[in-house]
Amino acid sequence: MALTQFGFMGFVVWKTKFVGIYGAKRRELEAFIHIWRVIGNIMGVEDRFNICRESVEETREICNELVERVFKPYMLKKHQDFYDMSNALLSGMWCMMPLFIHKPFIHIIATVIVKSSSQNVKSINNNDTRIVKSTVYQIPDFKLKNWEKIYAQVVVGFMRLFRFSAFRIFHQYVIYIALWLMEYFPFLAYYSFGRANSHIKI
Repeated sequence: MALTQFGFMGFVVWKTKFVGIYGAKRRELEAFIHIWRVIGNIMGVEDRFNICRESVEETREICNELVERVFKPYMLKKHQDFYDMSNALLSGMWCMMPLFIHKPFIHIIATVIVKSSSQNVKSINNNDTRIVKSTVYQIPDFKLKNWEKIYAQVVVGFMRLFRFSAFRIFHQYVIYIALWLMEYFPFLAYYSFGRANSHIKI
């Protein structure tokens, strides 16, 4: 369950700028962590296994440990089950966000994880800096085509644009449009799954 919890909030705490969050204040991160601590509790995660702690620093350290001890070794082995599950997840999300293309995104995440092999874990108030050292891994070869390599670079550049307020506002409206299309006219889902399978009632 802790790994599931990390899947929803881990990168936001561990690699804030990687997911396009710039200038996050300490109280904002604390509020975000608190929400996911409560959600973890609702999911049945015991407090001792809940990765969302009272401080940002401790939560970030736990996220880093999960990456180093679990995600990095198993992801970089390119286990077929991981590859199949991630492909199913991103293929489904592609209908809402066409930017999600499987191999380029897996390559980007693997690159970020590998480059974290020796990193500074620094507190928000800069009072505590520690070096976390781990085994040095090689970025796995996902056999990207030339256009996929270019696409991966474009996505990385795209994420860096979130430091600008104007771009964040623009992206917010893009999300509004995507949500409207997903509810009323999910044409990408029509293309992928057929019209009959694109509308469900829960």
